[in-house]
Order: sequence, then structure tokens, then C-alpha cells
Amino acid sequence: MKILLTGATGFIGGRLMTALVEAGHEVRAVSRRPPERTGLLGREGVEVVQGDVTEADALPDLLSGCALAFYMVHSMEGGPGDEDDFVERDRQAARAFGRAAREVGLERIVYLSGLEPDEFVSKHLASRNEVERELARGRVPLTVLRAGFIIGSGSAGFEMLEGVIGSMSHMLIPPDMHHVTQPTYVDDVIAALCWCVAHPEQTSGQTFDLGAEEPVSYFDLIREFCLSRDRDVHFEQVPWVPTAAAATYVAAVSGLPYALIYALSEGLKTDLFAQNDALYIMAPELPRTPALDAMRLACEESVA
Repeated sequence: MKILLTGATGFIGGRLMTALVEAGHEVRAVSRRPPERTGLLGREGVEVVQGDVTEADALPDLLSGCALAFYMVHSMEGGPGDEDDFVERDRQAARAFGRAAREVGLERIVYLSGLEPDEFVSKHLASRNEVERELARGRVPLTVLRAGFIIGSGSAGFEMLEGVIGSMSHMLIPPDMHHVTQPTYVDDVIAALCWCVAHPEQTSGQTFDLGAEEPVSYFDLIREFCLSRDRDVHFEQVPWVPTAAAATYVAAVSGLPYALIYALSEGLKTDLFAQNDALYIMAPELPRTPALDAMRLACEESVA
């Protein structure tokens, strides 16, 4: 099967591309970079093309000849005061992608979205769920996998931890850090995405949640990161830390964009659960690595 993979050079996309090729698929890898700058030229089973999903006129050519497309596009460019810009940009890109997919006769779209919280929803998290609705408007069968914090070396959250923990001996822990979530190990995400490709009759038109079985707090993950890195960090519980101030500091010490840090920080303000276990019921062989084990594995990978 020929598969279009957007975000092919990203944290998830690069791993997914390898898994798809190993499964015998042909992959059309899309990146905004020129092909010679992707490091993908010459990869067996991979066609590298330059493209941008925000350019609606180019989408039919990108999609033509493919049976399935992975939509792996998430904007993290909105900071405080301009969140509406990236929300609208994501909405328009998804709407155009769904329309182009219908025009070329694409058989299916698979989208990696975010978990839906029960309470507070940041504009970034809400945007991911809005993208689901816009893709579905194209009337091409859509499979949605929703994940929260994806643990793995190279993810934005992991790089943020590396930047922050590596630069301090004391860390302020506001109440938000005690919210709980069900993270997913990156290898488990790839396994789930590939399972959906192989089982269209069971997953087409469906939405599933991904996550470890047992919830953990964000503070638990930070402590495990410190243990795995052999970092002696003193944690001080504080009643409040302004999001904008924290994002400014973390961006400075980690080298990551402020807007990215702000979006991730907003996502810490509520519990985040994987409530729909239907995929794991259908496919009990799919791995659900415990969150703290996943953090240890990610730390080992990052120094290997």
C-alpha cells in the first residue's frame, strides 16, 4: 500500500515511517524541508517530497496515488494572546486536507490527536479535537487515535525536561504538577498506528484513546526522569507559578520555542485520562508500557 506521511521528519513521523516500510508499505514522506535536507533520500521504500499542508492547492498532487494518509500536523506556534491564529490555521489546513482527500479518492485518513480532558481545555488541546471534526467533514473514512503525553527521546516534553533538569538543582512544583495523566510510550503509539493500518475493517471511522493503564502525576514523571538521569534535584512545593513566567524561563534554559513551552504548560492544568479502551479490547496484544518504565526507557535511549 502507498501511504502519505505528513510530518515525516518529526518525532513520531520518523519512527512511523521506519515501521511502515518494515511492514512492506511504500511511504511518500512529506516535509516542508527540501528533500536533500531531510536525511531521507535513498531510503528504500520511501519517496521524499517537499510540501506544506497549509498550501491547499498543492494537496491533490501530494495525495494522488496514495491509499491512506497519516495526518501528523499540530501547530504549536501560538503564544499568549495569539492562540486564535494557530487554531484557525490548523482548522483551515485540516479542512483543505479532508477536501483534497475526497477529491483524489483517498481510502482513509489516520490522525494522531490529543486526549480530551473533562474540565479545563487549553486552546491547543481544543484545536486538536477541532482538527478531527474538520478532517471528518471531507467524508473520507477517518481513524483517530488520541494520546496525551507521548514519552520518548526527542519529544518536545522530553526535551523540555532535559533542558530544565539539566540546568538546575532546585525546582518549583506548583499544584498543576500533581494532576494525573496516562502517558503513552512512543513505541506503543507506533504499534497502535500500524495496527490500525493493518485492520481497516475494525478501525475505519472509529476513535480510540491511547495510554498506559495506570495514571501517574506529572510530578511522578519528573522524579523518575531525575532518578534515571542520576540528578539530585530539590523540589519545593509552591502554591502558584505564572504560566507565562515559567514558559519564559523554560524556553531560555531548554532552547525550545516559548510558544511550544506555553502550549505544553497549559496542558498541565487538568487531569488527562484515556477513557476509551476499545482499541486495547480489540487488540490485547498491543503494548501499554507503564509510564515510569517508559520514562526510564526514554532516558536510556537518549544516552545510547
